[in-house]
Amino acid sequence: MKKKKKKGLRWGRIFLALFLVLVLITSIVGAGIYFYIDYRLDHGKNTYIAIIGTDERPNQQDLQRSDVLMFASVNFQTSEVNLISLPRDSLVEIPCRTNGSADKITHAYHYGGRECTIETLKQLFEVDEIPNYVQLNFDSLIALVDDLGGITLTPTRTFCEFNVDKSEKYCFEKGVTITNMNGAQALAYSRHRKTDSDIYRTKRQQEVMMAMLAKAKKMDLPQVYRLGKKVLAEIDTNIDLFEVLTYFRLVMRDDFSLHRTSAEGSDYYYGGIYYYQLDDEWVEQIRQQIK
Repeated sequence: MKKKKKKGLRWGRIFLALFLVLVLITSIVGAGIYFYIDYRLDHGKNTYIAIIGTDERPNQQDLQRSDVLMFASVNFQTSEVNLISLPRDSLVEIPCRTNGSADKITHAYHYGGRECTIETLKQLFEVDEIPNYVQLNFDSLIALVDDLGGITLTPTRTFCEFNVDKSEKYCFEKGVTITNMNGAQALAYSRHRKTDSDIYRTKRQQEVMMAMLAKAKKMDLPQVYRLGKKVLAEIDTNIDLFEVLTYFRLVMRDDFSLHRTSAEGSDYYYGGIYYYQLDDEWVEQIRQQIK
């Protein structure tokens, strides 16, 4: 009996030692990740990100367009991010179209996919490179919001909107906060434009993004790490997990600032077709701002 007690005691000490070693290794790795991310923040190169939301539907891959189009400039030195939203009907020159002629910016994705959309943004804002992109569709947005556990959002307009297959309708009332908006509701809210205009829709898309950011900021780094792995599996992007964690640390900085902008312009009709004519002064202002 005494030998069994000694043997059990010895194994208990071994397990305890292994547990302590595991805790130590985890702590070292965790500290190393924090150090590496902070190093990337302090030495990061300013960058641009194209955010593309497609209107992909089953069996309609050949008709895809960019339903959501945002352009972000990230300045690691000043902890500033500029987020610019462009209406899908914005009239711009599309490089990959025949003779580079002008058309609605939403059609750039139809003409040449993500690459053509990015080339169009580069030409519009006069930047040499847009190295990063985030591309998602309707299902991706629903999954992202649901992965966050829902978001809190106060509608800025009163309206109702059906989901994509029109099987369910969601109604929103101006000023009445929704504390647990799910992904399907968030998609309906960000897609609506029938009762106002595409300009208001771009603002609602930004509202959804800000609500998602606010929810993520309540998480700690390990939670964001787990969320980031799920997110990267659901969207198309060339941003890796460490970059996701780096951006998270950026928005957690005390001096972080996010400047949201929706395009300025006017309605324009040509050949009976509606376009949104971007204001030249606004475009030039954005070009200077992001540099």
